[in-house]
Amino acid sequence: MATLTRQDALNWLVKYGIIPYWDSIDNKVLFRKAEVKKGSVESVSRDTEEEVWPGLIKLLALKTEADCLLVRRSVEQALKGQGKLIT
Repeated sequence: MATLTRQDALNWLVKYGIIPYWDSIDNKVLFRKAEVKKGSVESVSRDTEEEVWPGLIKLLALKTEADCLLVRRSVEQALKGQGKLIT
């Protein structure tokens, strides 16, 4: 099996239109759907999302609010570049 990379994790987030955000109450990263145009990204079940979150957090080194912000901006920029993000 191939080793997954940070870029693989970013690509997965972009593919499904999912962005990380920091939960300041619990001091941890969570994920939500980005505001994308209807039908512009593939659908993924909530169970699948929750199953891959630990791996995404590890691959993307999401340990702080600043880490989440950098990744969120990268994903949003990619979605915007593909014309999928609602602006």
